[in-house]
Amino acid sequence: MSTDEIRIGVVFPDSGPVAPALSVARGGIEARLERANAEGGIHGRRVVYDWADDLGTASGNLKAVQTLVEQHSAFGLIEATTAASGGEIFLRERGIPVSGLPAERIWSEAASSNMFAFSYVITDGPSVDTYGRYVRSRGGTDAVVVMNDELASIGNDMVRQITESLASQQILVEPQRIDFTPGISDPGRVAEQIQRSGADVVVVALSAADSASILSRLGPARARVRVMLAIGGFSSESLRDYGPSLAGVTTFLDYVPFKQMTTGHRQYLDAMSAYAPETQPPDAQTAVQSYIAADMFLRGLEEAGPCPTRAGFITSLRAVKDYDADGLIAGNLDLTRDFGLINTCYTIVRVNAAGTDTEIVENDTPGSQDRHLWCGERITP
Repeated sequence: MSTDEIRIGVVFPDSGPVAPALSVARGGIEARLERANAEGGIHGRRVVYDWADDLGTASGNLKAVQTLVEQHSAFGLIEATTAASGGEIFLRERGIPVSGLPAERIWSEAASSNMFAFSYVITDGPSVDTYGRYVRSRGGTDAVVVMNDELASIGNDMVRQITESLASQQILVEPQRIDFTPGISDPGRVAEQIQRSGADVVVVALSAADSASILSRLGPARARVRVMLAIGGFSSESLRDYGPSLAGVTTFLDYVPFKQMTTGHRQYLDAMSAYAPETQPPDAQTAVQSYIAADMFLRGLEEAGPCPTRAGFITSLRAVKDYDADGLIAGNLDLTRDFGLINTCYTIVRVNAAGTDTEIVENDTPGSQDRHLWCGERITP
């Protein structure tokens, strides 16, 4: 760090098996950092950044973070990877601040207070009643879960959180989960199992292709289903390929969709156009989430003041109680109270009847503060 610049590191898998899924992350991060520089930097310092490829592996991650901290003198890191656990101890022991995509449990653990995320998926903390409130408002009473039995812990955690949320609103969850193995299970037989269950709520923890292959075979029973809730979003590619079969399926987002087009959305799109035009589509979910991760790191630098220290960054950012990433996040975050816990507020979107696009499901429940937002409470054990 000097009087006119501060150096940080960025870690993501530029190669390896998970690289294609995270390829747009670089664009989101670069756009936010360069936007900050165009606006004069942080406390007058330009943000200079070095990239490191961690291959999406634990050993690669450790090597990447060591290189950035020890050889490039990075003040802190932004990590858009599925392997941050590889270098977590190294960073924690040195008090290096990190923001990123929380794809592993270490992001939500109390010991990792140097690691910041705007949304948690894998956590041992309590669920929220938000999903259940939504399903109940649509008349759902009895739910069945269809899940890829090869999913990693991220899928199991989300299924647990959703089923607990449904149960908190007196929605029956069928005790026998329906397992689906891509390439092996027969989608038609799974559809028959859903029909026989008599459920009016179907929760799917599957890829868009697998969900479409099952739901398209429900036949007349589909009319009985009040809510089809998918874990995971819908890309423009999945709607192009499977849209009609996904018509009516809903999912929840931890950020505000671009259909609302707030000032924050316009700033995002302008930054992506100026600094990461190769990222297409610019509003890809991982790009948005990575942009927010970079924004969170910049907020930490702002809060740390004109003479930032790593410890001061961590303490100051952890004390922020109103973080919203310029309105991109669904609901404000308290970075002290909400650390390691799943969010209480979401935007819910639904695939339209034609299967060509998504639409925001408005919150028309009595007492709702924002018709575009679904919020709830944490479930007490």
